Amino acid sequence: MALVDAMQALLDCASEATGIERAFLTSGLMVSWDACECDGQLWVRLISQEAMTVPKMGMAAQHPCRRTWLVSLGIGTLRCAVGMSDTGELPSPAALTADAAKVIIDKDVLLDSAQCCLPAVQGVKSFALNRWDALGPDGGCVGGEWTLQMIVQTEDCAEPEPP
Repeated sequence: MALVDAMQALLDCASEATGIERAFLTSGLMVSWDACECDGQLWVRLISQEAMTVPKMGMAAQHPCRRTWLVSLGIGTLRCAVGMSDTGELPSPAALTADAAKVIIDKDVLLDSAQCCLPAVQGVKSFALNRWDALGPDGGCVGGEWTLQMIVQTEDCAEPEPP
């Protein structure tokens, strides 16, 4: 459960810091943009998980119940973006700049959330933020996502009951 716990802790921390209430865990290559709201949408997604074994990264043989994983996550936000008005007027430079500022502020808040929250999560041995990718604008939405990698140790076996 260390992975789900780490993802949830990161989501909770980022939701509190951004004020975004539509926050969820997901997995897969893409996040649904169906509910891009001006109040925002926040996610933490599982991109990949890879076992760290003897040949990889100098790891010793693993205990059968204690496993070490290299996990890639994405944490991102979407918010509404200004567009052309009903009368065909382009958005003002100030409105476009305000949209860009929202995305950049979210980027920094997500970075701070990861750096502050993940070290305290049990099972997370280390993590590294890899890169930020801007998303959109598309369909009235704009945002971005950090990808990060972390080493997580899980306990996959229940302890045997004493006789």
